[in-house]
Amino acid sequence: MAKQCIMFQENIEKRYKVSVAMAVYNGEHYLAEQLDSILCQLRYDDELVVSVDSSKDGTMDILERYASLDHRIKVYKNPYSPGVVHNFQNALEHTIGDIIFYSDQDDVWMNNKIEKVLECFDDKLVTVVIHDTSLVDENLNIISPSTFKLRGGVRTSVLGNYIRLSYIGCAMAFRAKYKSVVLPIPTIYRSHDWWTGLICTMGGGKMVAIKECLIYHRIHSLNVTPKTRPSVYYQIQTRWILVCYKYGIFYTYDISTCKLVKKIRTSFSFWEYLVARVKCINRFFRLGVRCAIPLSSSSFVYCCQNRIYEMDIETGKVSDAVMITKGVRPLKFTEVKGIKSFVDGVYFGGYLSNPNKNSVSIYRRKAATQWEVVYTFIEGTINHIHALVPDKENDCLWILTGDFEDAAGIWKATNNFVSVEKVLMGNQLYRGCVAFPMRKGILYATDSQLEQNSIRLLMYENGTYKSKHLCDINGSCIYGTSIGDTYFFATSVEGIGIYKNCWQFLIDRTKGPGIQNYKMCIYSGNIDDGFRVIYSQKKDWLPFSFQFGSFQFPSGVNRSNKLVFRQVATSRSDLSTIILSETEF
Repeated sequence: MAKQCIMFQENIEKRYKVSVAMAVYNGEHYLAEQLDSILCQLRYDDELVVSVDSSKDGTMDILERYASLDHRIKVYKNPYSPGVVHNFQNALEHTIGDIIFYSDQDDVWMNNKIEKVLECFDDKLVTVVIHDTSLVDENLNIISPSTFKLRGGVRTSVLGNYIRLSYIGCAMAFRAKYKSVVLPIPTIYRSHDWWTGLICTMGGGKMVAIKECLIYHRIHSLNVTPKTRPSVYYQIQTRWILVCYKYGIFYTYDISTCKLVKKIRTSFSFWEYLVARVKCINRFFRLGVRCAIPLSSSSFVYCCQNRIYEMDIETGKVSDAVMITKGVRPLKFTEVKGIKSFVDGVYFGGYLSNPNKNSVSIYRRKAATQWEVVYTFIEGTINHIHALVPDKENDCLWILTGDFEDAAGIWKATNNFVSVEKVLMGNQLYRGCVAFPMRKGILYATDSQLEQNSIRLLMYENGTYKSKHLCDINGSCIYGTSIGDTYFFATSVEGIGIYKNCWQFLIDRTKGPGIQNYKMCIYSGNIDDGFRVIYSQKKDWLPFSFQFGSFQFPSGVNRSNKLVFRQVATSRSDLSTIILSETEF
């Protein structure tokens, strides 16, 4: 069977940037043929991302030869445990395109596959596309002309795919905005495609099935995964996210539906629990959880009353308390994973009242009750650390520091903190708590009660870093999150932050000069489409000593198409959890 290849002309209108995610293991027999069938369909700025398990044949030689001749090929070794799921996960993590195609190592793509699939995505409601395949043998002789017919048809509804899944990984493409939802792929699933398809459609996304065969799906004795699968009922593992804490109770939600699943009491005593139910007391003494982050689907770590605990979700068991150093606590926990030069784990930077600029350290979790210092800013450098931001693209951690004078800044750490360089420093324009790495730079919002706040883009141009203004916002930004390629920044209402005496601190209700009004707002958008206010509330009448007005998001990646946040010190619905649907942002 002859396979024809037609090169796309560069003058054809470009609609999407395409990423092909391929997992490879001992693939030397058919790999070159598959690479040729894909590359001839990719345009100049598309990419083929290949993840390689520890192959024992000539696979790496083939990939290195192709990569040396074609800039679109990017090869990465699988850093996780061996296996198809982790191998695809690694490839997916490195993709940067708008539409992501999965690819096996041993098939052959027909020359119109990419264009046929991309046409379906012109419908903005479409989140995932599959197509029919022709099953062939080692020599591309047809065994079955249609996989759809072999499986007894194809289902496009969520319910239909719960009964019998129709997803075929090598014949699948999906929108990159769902990548953050798909990752990490649960290891309880035998395949990446089943998980991807269900996630992309559960939130109301539309699935399209192209009945035309667009690949030759090769069956041979060296297949890593079976080409046909039994019709088995699979239930998606519940993933938990920590949404909010109030009155001594954690609230956990089903991540796919954002419905409340479980309430968990903390280690508070009965009297502490009763006292915490009085809102003003709860807020004044900061009895709630300061920050938290999931460790797995069944546990999380949290900071409460300047002590760090770990809790098992299923049993409610809490670890012994850990106090790092008196006065030192995290403003935020950060999960570092898959950055080659850093040890995977949960990190935080010391956040404390530090007007004299004593030394400030960064800590990494070693065990349930053990945290180690991994880096220390010397005395006289900064007041404290706001956030650590992992960046896989640049293989680094960005460090956001505060607060006043020359302490506000952005730092870049590489090689497991062997190098920590000052990027931009000494201006309130560089004072931030929230940042998102992306291809064009680092998207962040400023956190200053002293000057006009804004959403900005840190860029590297002509050998220097620059901070580009994108839009003004009405107050300081302490919290933020993202859903796909949509980013959210929540502004706060806070006072001057510098007081002459205790009484001034206790009764102050005068907003800082950088705070435009007494409204907290959530800004939604991205670099290309801009940002707009999607939700707002007024600060309540209590002084700032009873907490700033703010919106707090659950830690980690929001793996749903709904925006979940908790209101703090608002005039209405204080300490309540709000859930907005995708149509509202």
